[in-house]
Amino acid sequence: HPLAEMTTPEELKLVPRPVISDEDLKFLEMCAKALYENTDFAIIGNYGGSVLEAGNSLRGFTRFMMDLGKGGTFLEDLIGGIVETQLKNLSLYLEAVGRYVQIVQFGDDLGMQDRTLMSRSMYQKYIFPGHQKLFQYVHQNSDCYVFLHSCGSIYPLIPDLIAAGVDILNPVQTSAKNMDPKKLKEEFGNQITFWGGGCDTQHVLPFAAPDEVAQHVREQIEIFAPGGGFVFNQIHNIQADIPPENIVAMFDAALEFHYSA
Repeated sequence: HPLAEMTTPEELKLVPRPVISDEDLKFLEMCAKALYENTDFAIIGNYGGSVLEAGNSLRGFTRFMMDLGKGGTFLEDLIGGIVETQLKNLSLYLEAVGRYVQIVQFGDDLGMQDRTLMSRSMYQKYIFPGHQKLFQYVHQNSDCYVFLHSCGSIYPLIPDLIAAGVDILNPVQTSAKNMDPKKLKEEFGNQITFWGGGCDTQHVLPFAAPDEVAQHVREQIEIFAPGGGFVFNQIHNIQADIPPENIVAMFDAALEFHYSA
C-alpha cells in the first residue's frame, strides 16, 4: 500500500502516474488482432480500471474506507488522481485494441455477502463519478460494451451502475443478500445483461449431487434467459475442490437448455 502514510494533497502531487508501456500496448494489439481475424468469438478486453479497489490497494482497505468516511480534499484528490490515471491508460488501451474487441471488462467489487461496502449515497458521491467517466469514455470512443465485475450484495447500486454506463454485470452473486434472481431479472432485465448467476459456486456446485446441480442450473437459466440479456456463467471461479462430475453436470445442463430452446 504505497500511499498508506500520506496525509496531505501536496504529497499526492508527487506520486508518479503509471502508464501502459508501448511494448505492452503492441503485444495487446497483436493478440487482439489475431483473435479478431482468426476466430468467430466475441472478444473481451480485460482492462480492469477500478476506482474503489485502486484506492484500497494504494492506501490499504481500512485506511481508504476511513478516507471515504471522513471525506475532504485529500480523498477527492486521491480519487481524482486514480480516475485521471485510469482514463489516460484507457485511452491508450482502446487505441490499441478498441477496433478488435467487442467488450471492455472493468472490475470493482462493491459488495459483501450481506450488504454493500458503503451506503448508496457514499457511492454516488465518491465512486460513481469516476465510474461514469470511465464507462462513458468507452461508449464515446469505441463501439464496445462495458462489462463490470462486482461481487456480493450490490442490489441497491445496480440502478447507479446502469446510469454510469454498465451494459453487462458479472458475476451476479445470487447467493448474496438481496440478489434474488427473479427480482434482478424483473427489475433490471431490460436494462442490463446478466453475465453469471448460472450456478451457485458457494453452496451448490461444491456440495450438491450432479443431478441437483443440473436442476439448479435449469432453474437459474429459466429465470435469467427469457427475453435475452443473459450469458450463462457460473457465479465466479470454479475452485480446485469442485467435484469434476458436478462441473460436467453444470455444463451439460446449460448446453441441454441451449439446444432445446
